[in-house]
Amino acid sequence: MPRRRRAGPFTAAQVTAGHAAFLESCAACHKQDPARRRRSAIAGGLAFIGSWGKARANENYDVIKTSMPMGNAGSLAPESYQQIVAFILAANGATPGASAFTGDNKDKIASFATGKTPAGLLEAPVPASAARRRARWRDRPHGCWVVKNYSPSPTRC
Repeated sequence: MPRRRRAGPFTAAQVTAGHAAFLESCAACHKQDPARRRRSAIAGGLAFIGSWGKARANENYDVIKTSMPMGNAGSLAPESYQQIVAFILAANGATPGASAFTGDNKDKIASFATGKTPAGLLEAPVPASAARRRARWRDRPHGCWVVKNYSPSPTRC
């Protein structure tokens, strides 16, 4: 029988708000379904857990806060980054807990996340503003980039 993981360091309300914030601010690059982007999959499977499982939740938060959205890092409110991280953790099998994620949690991600995306979590319509932003992104030239100080494996464009 698989070992049951403890609850994650975030609330269900943060996951809901984080999903909306992800669609608004992240989906242009990471797609509506964060598991389908080949080079930067952030949900489900070995891609995320293999890269981030041994890292602490606050490290994931710090990388996202200081490098995203691409070209406009740090532009979101701290609460938005916290909610987005809560959504990403939930999309990797972590279950919500009673305490809100503040960005300070030092637990290793693999201690509460399984790497398996819960059924139905990623199914939500894309807000019109996110769809417009994705269309603008798709229509402009862009290249490969690497998040500063994060490279779990060699990346080639």
